[in-house]
Amino acid sequence: MATSRQRKTRAPRASRASIAHRATAWQCGVAQLPGYVGGEGEPFRPVGIFWMNEDGMLIGTQVAHPDSLEDQIIISLEQVMARPLAGVPQRPSRIRVKSPGIAALLQANTVGIDIVCGPTPEVDEALRAMTEAFAADADQLTDSYLSGGADPKQVASLFDAAAGFYRAQPWRVIPDDQSLFEVTITELGIRNWIISTIGQMGQNFGLAVFQSIDYFDRFVHAATDIEGDREPDVPAYLSINFESRGDMPPALLEEITRHRWPVADARGYPWILCIEEDALTRPVAPRDIQIAESLLRAIPPALQDRKALLAAWQRGTPWERTQTIAIFDSPVTVSLRARV
Repeated sequence: MATSRQRKTRAPRASRASIAHRATAWQCGVAQLPGYVGGEGEPFRPVGIFWMNEDGMLIGTQVAHPDSLEDQIIISLEQVMARPLAGVPQRPSRIRVKSPGIAALLQANTVGIDIVCGPTPEVDEALRAMTEAFAADADQLTDSYLSGGADPKQVASLFDAAAGFYRAQPWRVIPDDQSLFEVTITELGIRNWIISTIGQMGQNFGLAVFQSIDYFDRFVHAATDIEGDREPDVPAYLSINFESRGDMPPALLEEITRHRWPVADARGYPWILCIEEDALTRPVAPRDIQIAESLLRAIPPALQDRKALLAAWQRGTPWERTQTIAIFDSPVTVSLRARV
C-alpha cells in the first residue's frame, strides 16, 4: 500500500539513547482490514499496521484511520520500539517493508535504521491469517438501518418510497434483468449508472445498481463463474432488496416497529446492501439511501410509458424521461434512459 505523500513528521521518540540499538531486522506490514468502524461521520475501513521481529514474532500492531496512516505508522514504530509485545525495548538495525511509499516515509523519519524495500513473506502470512479472521467476523449483515449514520426520518422516507415501488410491481412490466435503465442524478454525482430490475421469476425482488455497464457485465460474468466453481470477479454495486418478514433479522424488525416505518406488505420489507470490490458488505451511508430513494421514486412513474419502454428494449427505439423527485432532504433531477 503506497502512502499518498512522503513528508517528515516529528522524530520518533524511540530514536533517543534510552532505547538500545540492537543488530536485529524487523518487517513492517500494512493492510486494509475487511471490516468497518463507525462513530462520527461515515463508517470507514481501518488500516492495520503490523511489526514482526527476525524470530517471526509479532511485536506490535496498530489500527489506523486511512486519512492519518502516515502519522500512525511513525507513532506505531515509536511504540513498538519502546514497548514491544514480546522482548525488550530496542531499536532495530534494519526494517524491511514491501511498499516503496512506506519505505520512503520511514527513511524520512528515522535515524540510524537501514530501511529496505523488499518482500516481507513472514509478515504477509501473518497479515493474511489475520485478515481472514477479520473477514469471517465482518461477513455479517448490519443489524440496524442507522449503522451508517442515517437519520431515522431519512430511513422513514426511504421506506415510504420502497412501499410505493413494491406496490408498482415493476418486475411485472420490465421483461427481464437484462432490460436496463441508465440513470443520471447530477446532484448525487451519478452519471450513466446502470439499473437492473430483478424479480421476474417470482423471487428475489428489487434493483441492482452499478456504476457503469462494465460493472454490470462483470457482475453477470461473476454469476457464471460461481456456477462453474471458478473464483468470481465481483464488482462494487448497490442492491435494493425486498424480503419477507420471516426472513428479516429480529433486530431489524424491532427497529422498523419502533420507528413505525411503513412497508407495503409482509413480503415487501426493503433492505439495502452495499457491496465493495472485494465482495465485503459495508454499512449503508446516507448518500446510499439518497440514491436508493431517488430510484425507488423515479421508476414507478416511468412505467406508465410501458409500450414505449418495451419498444426501446425490444426494437432499440430511444426512450428517455427526466423528472424532479422530492426525496428526504432535497429535490433531485433523475434522468432515466432505456439502454438499447
